[in-house]
Amino acid sequence: MSKTTGNLVKVIQQRAVEHPNRIALRFLADGETETASLTYLELNSRAQGIAQLISKTLEPGDRALLCYPPGLEFVCGFLGCLYARVIAVPVYPPGSERRMGRLESILKDCTAKAILADTKSSNKFQGASQEETLAQLCWIDTETFSNSNEPWIGSLPSPRELAFLQYTSGSTGSPKGVMVSHENLIANLGMLCEVVQANTDTKIVSWLPVYHDMGLIGCVLLSLYAGSEATLMPPVAFIEQPLRWLKAVTRYKGNFITAPNFAYDLCLRKIKSEDRETLDLSTLEVVSNGAEPVRMETIRQFQDFFASTKFRAKAMMPSYGLAEATLVVSGRVSPNGPKVCTLQREALEKGKVVEATQTQGKSIVSCGPLCSEETVVIVNPETREPSQPNEIGEIWVSGPHVAAGYWSKPDISEEIFRARLAGQSGKSFLRTGDLGFLKDGELFITGRLKDMLILFGRNHYPQDIEQTVEASSNAIKRGSCVAFALEGKKGDEACIVAELERTHLDDNCTLLAEEILQAVGRELELSISRIVFLKPSGLPKTTSGKLQRRLTRTKLLACELPIVFEWPEKLSSLTVQKVAEDPVSRIRTELVQWFAKSVQISPEKIDSSKPLATYGLDSLAAFELGTRIEETYKINVPNSLVWDYPTVDAIAEYLAKALRKRAA
Repeated sequence: MSKTTGNLVKVIQQRAVEHPNRIALRFLADGETETASLTYLELNSRAQGIAQLISKTLEPGDRALLCYPPGLEFVCGFLGCLYARVIAVPVYPPGSERRMGRLESILKDCTAKAILADTKSSNKFQGASQEETLAQLCWIDTETFSNSNEPWIGSLPSPRELAFLQYTSGSTGSPKGVMVSHENLIANLGMLCEVVQANTDTKIVSWLPVYHDMGLIGCVLLSLYAGSEATLMPPVAFIEQPLRWLKAVTRYKGNFITAPNFAYDLCLRKIKSEDRETLDLSTLEVVSNGAEPVRMETIRQFQDFFASTKFRAKAMMPSYGLAEATLVVSGRVSPNGPKVCTLQREALEKGKVVEATQTQGKSIVSCGPLCSEETVVIVNPETREPSQPNEIGEIWVSGPHVAAGYWSKPDISEEIFRARLAGQSGKSFLRTGDLGFLKDGELFITGRLKDMLILFGRNHYPQDIEQTVEASSNAIKRGSCVAFALEGKKGDEACIVAELERTHLDDNCTLLAEEILQAVGRELELSISRIVFLKPSGLPKTTSGKLQRRLTRTKLLACELPIVFEWPEKLSSLTVQKVAEDPVSRIRTELVQWFAKSVQISPEKIDSSKPLATYGLDSLAAFELGTRIEETYKINVPNSLVWDYPTVDAIAEYLAKALRKRAA
């Protein structure tokens, strides 16, 4: 495929002329049934029509939030913004109070003038917010207008104009919108084509949310840029039944898929052997694994389990990228499969690269070679000098794909996006905050310099978690709580270490831990795997009183902290009641059985009066339980059900009341 330049608007116009009747996008609303599709000509026509619609209200450079449910209308709205030179701001449609709060915080940060939405979302959310600014915004329904046959006559964007703001997931209090220009976007799409060898024959199958950079750029826009075909489905369709993703690969002969590591784990957990035999994965050429730490164990298990489907093991491709670099930084399919480097654990903790035997060391998966248009250096973050070949350092990136900075945050943008090596005044670099090393031209990621936690493909700022924990109880000493990630059996898990107030040392720590689990689950939809309470003054801090998360983690693993209490304790046992005539008892029993299966523990170990978070509730388990409730009882429940009603008893009472009300 010839290299495409200019901007994405020109690309879409070019595709509409070259391949007017080729399917650009199709959508499977339930993950199986094709409910919508657009050719390149139809997509271009609709994007131009939306541009005409929004140009009646907005001026070039204005920001517009894109608040669509999964579907093709989001893509049309996004491209319409590009045509009209309006800066698109993709956001997740709020399904809970927390997500509504996140939308409002993004709105305040980018000072958007309008929200683009489909009819249903527009009607639903206009009255859902207590925020006056949001209620007074101009809501533009792009679904009901008729396409105009008139060609777009507006001026096209210049390369350095902003295309969209990509808000990094996680923080609600201080969201950061990465400013992605048309130049950044085209440069990174070209790099992506290089990485995955995409061309007009490529067929992409994706369930990833399009408001996130991996789903938007790495799937939808990559496909349009390459002039290929993409099959999309809602994230919930995949979470409900991961088999749907691979069935779509089989049906549409997909050859490129991408997802975080947890998605491949979920396929291994949920797809049965008999269902696997209905799949044909022989067409897959690139299976990208990124957005969170890549686990070699997951890769090998996926390769082995799906070998009978004609899946080629060498198709697995670990990759590395971040929103601040538009998306991709490294990755490439290797003829011999992913490369692995095994390092001595003690040396690794000291920032040294010392190889070890496979049985004695820690295996780290290569995230592939670098792309041709970028420069990557490994840097000592303290001295800002290049690290030695056997030293681990911070990954610094430079190239046309690196964004200009964060919207309306000049100081932090200067620090993160325009770093320079010691003694040099020339080329500037993006500081990724990730640690790693280069070996034989390939990039290996070893950890994080910055404190952000990446769990299930989502970013979580430790400050958000710590503030939620402190607000949950007066027993937690203010300014003396840290959150960080620990390696668990299925990947990174969240851990909290907090000091207790001296007057609360004799409190019931089990109940306190359960209050924290409930608060973090409700506010952040996050599961905590370990909680540690310390004596007063037991938390490592600098002389100026700043928290030392990394040192706390090191001391915890070395058993060097003054621990008062640690959760989880041995789980209490409760015999599950037999099915009774009482509706609450019957519902309670069913809930226990379903939840136990989801989190893979014995039902007898679940106390129906304790928060579900006590037993490892995460967003996936919460979603599965909510889906099962809706399917069984034929009743709609809020997305936040398990956080609003955190115990089996509370959910059972809620459902029994709802069923009585429906029957009345």
